[in-house]
Amino acid sequence: MEVTGKTSNRAGAIRHVGANPKRGALGLIAITMSCATLLMVLGIALGDRYRLRIDLSVPGGSLLAARSKAVLDRLDGDHRLLVAADLSTTPREDITKLTDTLDEMQARNGRFDYTVIDVSGAAGVGTYQRAIEGLVASDAVTLRDQSAAIGLAAAGAQGLSAFLNEVASPKLLELESAVSPGTAAGKANRDYFNQTAAQMRLAARSLSEGAAAASKELKSTIGPVALPRTDAAKAALVGTFENAVSQLSASITQLEAYAKMGVQAGGWEDAKRLSGILGGRRDQAAVLLDSIRQMQRPDVLRVADGLAAGSGAILVGTQGRGLVALDLEALLPTGLKGELNVSADQGKRIEEAVVGGLLTLRSDARPIVVLVHGEMRAFVHEEVGVVGLARRRLEARGIGFVEWPCVIAAERPRIGELDAEGKRPVVYLVMSADSTADSGRRDAAQPGRGAGGMSGIERNQKIGNAVKALIAAGENVCVSLNPSIVATYGDADPIAQALLEVGIGVESGRPLLREQLVGGVRGVTTDFVLQPTPQSGAVGALNEDAIAAAVAGLPITIPWPLIMREVAGREARVRTILRIEASSSSWLESQWLSLWQTPRDRRAQLSDYPKFDLGRDSREGGEIGGWPVAMQSERKHPGNVARAGRQRVVAVGSNSWFIDAVAGRWAVIDGRRVALSPGNLELLDAVISYLAGQDEFIAQSAAASAAPMVGPIADGKLGRIRLAVVAGLPALALLAGAALAVLRR
Repeated sequence: MEVTGKTSNRAGAIRHVGANPKRGALGLIAITMSCATLLMVLGIALGDRYRLRIDLSVPGGSLLAARSKAVLDRLDGDHRLLVAADLSTTPREDITKLTDTLDEMQARNGRFDYTVIDVSGAAGVGTYQRAIEGLVASDAVTLRDQSAAIGLAAAGAQGLSAFLNEVASPKLLELESAVSPGTAAGKANRDYFNQTAAQMRLAARSLSEGAAAASKELKSTIGPVALPRTDAAKAALVGTFENAVSQLSASITQLEAYAKMGVQAGGWEDAKRLSGILGGRRDQAAVLLDSIRQMQRPDVLRVADGLAAGSGAILVGTQGRGLVALDLEALLPTGLKGELNVSADQGKRIEEAVVGGLLTLRSDARPIVVLVHGEMRAFVHEEVGVVGLARRRLEARGIGFVEWPCVIAAERPRIGELDAEGKRPVVYLVMSADSTADSGRRDAAQPGRGAGGMSGIERNQKIGNAVKALIAAGENVCVSLNPSIVATYGDADPIAQALLEVGIGVESGRPLLREQLVGGVRGVTTDFVLQPTPQSGAVGALNEDAIAAAVAGLPITIPWPLIMREVAGREARVRTILRIEASSSSWLESQWLSLWQTPRDRRAQLSDYPKFDLGRDSREGGEIGGWPVAMQSERKHPGNVARAGRQRVVAVGSNSWFIDAVAGRWAVIDGRRVALSPGNLELLDAVISYLAGQDEFIAQSAAASAAPMVGPIADGKLGRIRLAVVAGLPALALLAGAALAVLRR
């Protein structure tokens, strides 16, 4: 009875549903929506907790770059990013892109945090003011001590000013009147005392003005927050003190020389007495000058201008690591809207800017790059840049950039201002000169060609001597080489000769060329584009192929490549970084001078391109995995104290691989400005990290993955794909036909 009753009730329920299909459908919809909502809530909760990200694009899309992960993983303290901007005028998608990228970085390491403040409202302004107070308070002790020292120096400047104006200048005029003008020597001495008295009065005025300016800077504020600008106050005093000390020293020397003349010089006793008085004042001024000259600018003053502007981006390091200002345009690109679409890679720009700031805060570990070249002038900071892209990229990461034109300056540049404590690793980046240039020709269109007064052969000899000395001293060096005209004569190229010491040999007299047909017309290319395949193993200190892995999949342009080989008999570990793929259309050319001296835009007019000559040229080396064009060497060297007795050297068989004209090539693809050779500057990053001993940072940066690109396909996989297309599709069609025939029976 009970079972029958239940069955009857179920049947009635079924009949009821069938009788009211609308109610049944609504119930089914409600159940489905409830389940979907529950799944969505669970998915969001799991996503927030575990931060799972899956990206199938080649460069990693929205995922953090390998270099960014390495930097975040090695944060040794809490770091906070403060972004203050008027968000009322900022597009919503830009704000979302910023927060999404920063969320990704925060998820990677919880020691990185960020705050975005909207300063368009009163509440945001108040929050920003409180943030400024906290930043100023972090340097309060330093600011107080520096303000006291500068105040003392300003008082000393005022006292010295009064002395020069009221004592030194009148005394010099008295000496002038005591000297007889009857002789030529007497007239010269009178003129000197008169002129020096006038200079003393000018120095006094300068000291007084400098003291007043310094006192004013110490009273600076940012809104209601007192922020003494000790850096500006120091600058106002240092120059005037240096001028006064120099003036006093020169006067003392002249007075002592005059006093030695004895009785034949009128007022010689007064001159001797005055020189002693001036000496005491000079020594006092020198002490005050030294007390403020050694002052390091407080971190909060490095970003003071950005704080005062009412908006900006400030990265705050762990305690004792300071602050660094980031480019707000890189985070919220309100000024970048135009004909090119920048939103697609904006996340990478944000990531690159923040990671650069994090690296800048590693004050003791930031490398210093010394660019060694053979030009007869300094060119790094010229308006028309040669290595402007590389310099700005390195400086954005806090890497110092110093120029050494070794042809005109025999001594290495001083880097004390960049590394007062001598703890930062120093890397030398060497560029060769054009050995074919004569002493009177200068070609501004081709960097490195010609320099008045010295031939290219002579300049390369000086560069070779510098490289030899650097290697002998145990320094870490990257050498870039041009084809050498002296090697075609049978002589040794001095730069290549210096590299033999570390086990790297360079075929500097025969660059690699490749024959090509364009529209049925034969031509020769001197630019080779590589796209290295990914290397096995994890990127890091234990991976010997870390540099190659850091540029894997990225196009790299190598102009005028020179092949390399390992030299036996040297106590060094040598490895190949880059190879050019072997090809029957490529060869090592000995008669390259005419093509080298023809500007690139005129090569199409050449009627006689170089051809392979079995007697003089060579294809040797291309059969064993390709032609090596970049190699690294490491060996023991007691002179390299910073690397615990280990020296590293990198050689690249191309001199222009990181200059703007090569590394900065770009094209517009799908409305975006895309670098055609992103691997060039990535290679520079990896080489510098390797030479600086920072293997943990040898990895691709966010800049490399700003635009998607297809990686190279291995030969074996490419063959299988071709077989599948050629044979697989017809076979699939036959199988489909057979299946259809069976179904119709």
